[in-house]
Amino acid sequence: MPKAIKITLAKSLIAQVPKNVKTAHALGIRKIGQSTLNHPTPSILGMVHQIKHLVTVEEVEVDEIPRKRRNPKAVAAPIEVAAEVKPKKTKSAKTKTEE
Repeated sequence: MPKAIKITLAKSLIAQVPKNVKTAHALGIRKIGQSTLNHPTPSILGMVHQIKHLVTVEEVEVDEIPRKRRNPKAVAAPIEVAAEVKPKKTKSAKTKTEE
């Protein structure tokens, strides 16, 4: 079984340095008690080190780490190729000779 790290926000992000708040949000944790599972890559471990005073970290064994999506109900839309680009209709000013 692959190993993962479970990161849980233990302290509030209120009155923290904005850089640390952004780091917590990048890890996927926004509320106290909220947890996320991540692969222990060097970049993730560096972010955890940056906010180690705000989080608790556990090493867990999981079958599969779920893929994170902003909107889990969203489905990737098929890419459509535009067949033809139509020119825009423009309004021309009428001159006195045309009237």
